[in-house]
Amino acid sequence: MGLLRVFLALAVVAAHQPPPTGLLRFVGGQMAVEIFFVISGFYMQMVMSSGRYATVRDFYISRALRIFPAYWLIAGAVLLATPGWLTQVTQLGVGPAVALLLSNAILLLQDTTLFLSGNGGSLSFTANVFADPLPLYPYLLIPVAWTLALELYFYLLVPLLAKRSDRFLVALIAIATVARIVTYLAGLNSDPWTYRFFPFEIALFLCGMLAQRFHARTDWQAFPREKLSRIGWICLAVFCLSGPFRASRIAVFLVAMAWTFAIPYLFELTRRSRIDRIIGELSYPVYLVHVPLLSLVMPHIKQALPALGIIPDYFVLAALSLATAFAIWWLIDRPIDHLRHKMLANPRATPPEI
Repeated sequence: MGLLRVFLALAVVAAHQPPPTGLLRFVGGQMAVEIFFVISGFYMQMVMSSGRYATVRDFYISRALRIFPAYWLIAGAVLLATPGWLTQVTQLGVGPAVALLLSNAILLLQDTTLFLSGNGGSLSFTANVFADPLPLYPYLLIPVAWTLALELYFYLLVPLLAKRSDRFLVALIAIATVARIVTYLAGLNSDPWTYRFFPFEIALFLCGMLAQRFHARTDWQAFPREKLSRIGWICLAVFCLSGPFRASRIAVFLVAMAWTFAIPYLFELTRRSRIDRIIGELSYPVYLVHVPLLSLVMPHIKQALPALGIIPDYFVLAALSLATAFAIWWLIDRPIDHLRHKMLANPRATPPEI
């Protein structure tokens, strides 16, 4: 599913720097993020089912080594490139400053900045952060990293959830989905409630976990690659044609949830491809680095190379993000991944298929 993950990352890039036309613009940032949540649940259930880590502590360390090095590298670069950031944050007041410094350092609680205001020099809740006079989210060093906070919450719960029954997970999905719909009907049906509130988004993680359990129980020898390929193309066609049915926030969520049924087939189709796996490794750094590149690097590139003006900004940003992501993966993520697998893997485990 590596190609799918990069496709979704580039769809998020398109949400921040829209291309002239095309499928990536059509997908939308929310849809891409929520499908990422389903994929994350799929992989985490797979890792836990394989017994890859001897202890829960090893699992947590492995996840931290996967998430934090690239994040700290990019966040540190942004901090160096914006020397006035710290001064601006400290001027907000003690409460807002502590919340921002802590969340930017450890990722946890970054999602809560989408529900907090620093108006008056103290922390306060706001139901519509985008209409607030002093929201905290603009002070995130990497604006999209709030999704990583949700991922970390999920990772904390995975060792418990991976052992629970299918019925238990289905019940949690139903509760989270009903709560989401009721909240929307009550009037909280706009951003950030639509895809940044963890109690709602956990339903998508759990759907991914159920998708992996289905994959593990299926006899895939009955599905030749030609049939899997047809299923993959059908999934893509249905997704592309679902635009008219994604007019509401609830519809976007339900279409993202429907990917639960497609992901096991797409994973089986691509899991033996080393190239697809390497491509997938680029999705995380592309996702992290594209906004800093857009705000801090792109203006200088356009000024230094005016000939690039004939190329739409999206394609320049996408190429720059992919190139930077490859460098981060090759120099940072790849060596750390090798180290964490060597140090933390359980030698008696069944190797996961990723």
